[in-house]
Amino acid sequence: MGSIGGTVAVTKVVEGSLVKYTLTYSGNLAAKNLDNASVSVLTDAPSPGGSFTLSYGAQTTAAISLNSNTADQAAAIQTALRNLSNIGSNNISVTWVNTSASSAPRFLISFTNTLANTPVSAITADAASLQYATATPRVVTAGRTPLGESQTVTLSKPTTEGTFTLSLAYNSSTYTTAELPFGISSADLQTALTAVISGIANATITVNNWNGTELSVTFGGSLAGVDLANLSGTVTGTVTPAGVSQTNEGFDRPEVPSVNQTLVVDYKADPLIIPSGPGSTFTLNMDGQLGELTEASGHLSGTLASFANVDGDFYFKRTLKEGVARLAVAATGVSAFVGNRYGAADASGIRLAKGELGLVVTEKAPDVGAMWALKASGDVSFIGLSDLTLKGSLDLRINRFGTAIDDTITTPSGSIRIYFPTADSVTQLSGSVTLI
Repeated sequence: MGSIGGTVAVTKVVEGSLVKYTLTYSGNLAAKNLDNASVSVLTDAPSPGGSFTLSYGAQTTAAISLNSNTADQAAAIQTALRNLSNIGSNNISVTWVNTSASSAPRFLISFTNTLANTPVSAITADAASLQYATATPRVVTAGRTPLGESQTVTLSKPTTEGTFTLSLAYNSSTYTTAELPFGISSADLQTALTAVISGIANATITVNNWNGTELSVTFGGSLAGVDLANLSGTVTGTVTPAGVSQTNEGFDRPEVPSVNQTLVVDYKADPLIIPSGPGSTFTLNMDGQLGELTEASGHLSGTLASFANVDGDFYFKRTLKEGVARLAVAATGVSAFVGNRYGAADASGIRLAKGELGLVVTEKAPDVGAMWALKASGDVSFIGLSDLTLKGSLDLRINRFGTAIDDTITTPSGSIRIYFPTADSVTQLSGSVTLI
């Protein structure tokens, strides 16, 4: 076009995938009143590429290459974020959102484990190293501090007196309080619940309200944000047996007993002191609650000819009340001899030393067999028998009471306990004897 005496300038403008060329005339061509011209050329869209980084808090990932494979891209983002020390390897996951367009894929970043249910920082991106692409983070669901679950328990109390327990099932274990009284204070109830929940590490429970019937609590600590099972419990009511009370008003006098009724004076409640000589007295203090009473105790020592001798402390008591006769006999420190020529150098027979005896007998009616229990012990030996020597200790126990029994009978020098813990019929002889 130089022969025409003019020039043409070409300007290239790129607008996305559209390339536009503009022709501008000058010189003689401009004098020809030629209009400037433009030519637009549509080319293939350029391929995106490059890399980007993501930041969480004060830390930034290494460069993350742009990848058209969504699975590989999600894995690359997840690896880069997990490498940040303020996130960690188990506290984040990244997945491709399959509803997003292929030209603008979206990836969902989820905080898990120790970063779940917490107010995490927003993630930012730097896309300066991307070509024909950009990276734009946005918050889908904001993190928040977990709240503890609150529960309300209402007690249906059948009576005004009784106890209740509260239980929490958690992680295959059940945590149950001790028996708590209906009238427990709010402070004591808080103490009881805190003690039982201490079995769950770092767990807390707070009593918000307790009015004796309705309880409101809030869980916290390691139980914050946890969907817990409902508190359960048991209630046990104490029922006072029905009864009738009676009061007398007006004139009152003692009733005259019938002629066949036995009168018993209770000297234990009102002892009777009887003068027995100058400066001395004798006191009656028998217990009238035992009914008719015959009682004697003391030291007994005596010899019958030269055949027998007994020496020791003895006790005897017989009571009769409401048709039941009861006899108690005891002996302690007993020594006895039965044989020939007691006291002589050539005496021969059987000797008892350190003897003890306890006997309890009850009889309800003449046609019913008596019930009794016996305990006896002592050292036994033969003396004066040249062809036979016996020496040893024996202990005899018999129970025919039909029930367990535990009675202690006291003599002037000691006590005998007759003890059988069960109702079993017992006949037991034990000890050691040497016979030569």
